[in-house]
Amino acid sequence: YEFRPAATGRTLVEEYLRRRAGRLAAAERELLEAWRDARFGIWEVQGIEEGTGVELRDLLAGDQFFVHDVSCSRSVVRWDCLLGRIYPSQGRWRLAGILLTVPRPLLPQLRERIERESRESGQDAAAYVRANSHRWPRLVEELAEERLAGLRVVNAEGDDLEFGTAYYRIEQEAPVVAALEAAGPFEPEEEDTAGVRSFAWLEQGTEGPRRAYGHIQLRDGKLRLECNSRKRLETGRRLIEEHCGAWLRHLGDSFKSFDAVKKRVRDRNAPRTEAPAPALPPEVEREILGKMKREHYAKWVDERLPALGGQTPREAARTEEGRRDLEELLRQMENGEERARREGRVAFDFSIVRKELGM
Repeated sequence: YEFRPAATGRTLVEEYLRRRAGRLAAAERELLEAWRDARFGIWEVQGIEEGTGVELRDLLAGDQFFVHDVSCSRSVVRWDCLLGRIYPSQGRWRLAGILLTVPRPLLPQLRERIERESRESGQDAAAYVRANSHRWPRLVEELAEERLAGLRVVNAEGDDLEFGTAYYRIEQEAPVVAALEAAGPFEPEEEDTAGVRSFAWLEQGTEGPRRAYGHIQLRDGKLRLECNSRKRLETGRRLIEEHCGAWLRHLGDSFKSFDAVKKRVRDRNAPRTEAPAPALPPEVEREILGKMKREHYAKWVDERLPALGGQTPREAARTEEGRRDLEELLRQMENGEERARREGRVAFDFSIVRKELGM
């Protein structure tokens, strides 16, 4: 479609029309002219008319087209980014071939690469993308592989996710239980097994839902603290030993990396033999998930986020650069929630967050 050999400067379709147009039937010529005028780009889905088509915006050129394609209208969601080609046919724009989805987290890297290379070539970015249409599917694949290879999975504090456990022998259980109950960070949980006591280590000094930092279990004369990072485990150990160290003896710590846990799950080939846990009624599950999402995003606007350079969404919304980054982050999240809605799962309405942030 777009490749222009140095010898002619014409695409294959343009050259064919130049040589053979006079011998073609009207329908054949119309089809080839549509192919000649096909438009390749990186498209962002602006809106959907299910059963009819989609509104696409060229992310680099900025213009928009309504593309008639029933299948596409039923498979994409708002803010999806797509690599592909559209062409005019009988007064309408249609899709040519298959569209490739570009994961939104890869979009900044892809755009940076295109803008840098287009400057070096002396072309504007949209024209450069069209002239090199064969390159972008492979580049998207390479960027995805690089992202996975360098992916860090972190907890809410930004620490590498690593499942740690601290083990203690209990010398005297009654004073240990009393000390944990009296300590602010540890909240007793209901006993589900005779002889087992459990405590949740929870965030202090905040209203509403509190972040869980770890879990404590007392059983068979042993105390076990579980956390999802080395730093949390160290902090949890200090708190436990400060409040009830006189009646405990530390036996040791163990850690499992996130990659090790993933490998263990992949390698677990034996079929499950135990009965599955009873499912919640669908309406109850939806209510619980919806409540959790509303509570999470009510606090999210004031949480410091690496994606915003350590700013909170509320802080980022106050500057032009911050709003650009925030808008991209919101579109990523809305895109995921819209896909969840399309699949029949509980989805959060980000218009609430947008209103709060003035976005």
